[in-house]
Amino acid sequence: MSPNTLLGQQVTSMEWMKTEIWPSVQPVLRETGHAEYPYAISGGTIFLAAYQGRGLAITARHALLPLTSICLFSSDSSQRILPLENVFYVTPEKIDDDFADFAIIEMDMRKLVGDSDFASLKLIDLEKVSGDWLDSSSEAVFLVLGYPLEHSELQFTERSITTPRFVLRGSYKGVSEYSSSVHIIELSKIYGITDFNGFSGGPVFAFLPNDANPQKVFLCGMAIRGSSSSGLIHFLELGVILAGIQVKPAPYNVVRKRA
Repeated sequence: MSPNTLLGQQVTSMEWMKTEIWPSVQPVLRETGHAEYPYAISGGTIFLAAYQGRGLAITARHALLPLTSICLFSSDSSQRILPLENVFYVTPEKIDDDFADFAIIEMDMRKLVGDSDFASLKLIDLEKVSGDWLDSSSEAVFLVLGYPLEHSELQFTERSITTPRFVLRGSYKGVSEYSSSVHIIELSKIYGITDFNGFSGGPVFAFLPNDANPQKVFLCGMAIRGSSSSGLIHFLELGVILAGIQVKPAPYNVVRKRA
């Protein structure tokens, strides 16, 4: 069985987000090399996506650096680590601007397809959730998904990790004065979060009014920074990330299924 992908972009409730999107969003976990505490939470969010037959994990560059081995799982309850092929990002020494603050990790789809342990894997289909959201941004409700570090906890004695997933709502505030590829959301409620460390790399969605359906959802981009004191989240638009994916070819031959 092939890994499931997100098939549609029209939604009617938050239940769609919970079943189709939430399982694709994970905290950045690092391998430590120590048997007593094999994983560490460094702060950051990563989301799993599909694009033109490729399986990808996308996060903010600064959330991934310094580069060490990270762990991604097929679901919240799975202990099976996803096979990763390589990582692509532009080093800060070459480009330190916001529009280069993303990293793309290639998953080895050859090992995923046909493996029953990965049958529950959900990938956000970037071709189906991308679109023109900016023209209707003033009417849209924006959602940011992430794992604030202050609410994450490692229990070494119990060998468990607690990383609650947060969904923050907000409205569109405008384009950043520093980069035309970065946009700003003003949050309506932050649920007692005092530090936004951990949201970097989290996907940003817009729910737009639609005549045919109550709402239509688009993936707008990825959170790169924010602060609880200002109540603002800055996000890098999806088009920049897609351009980065297209620049870096897959490390193996990709066979796309016909619709």
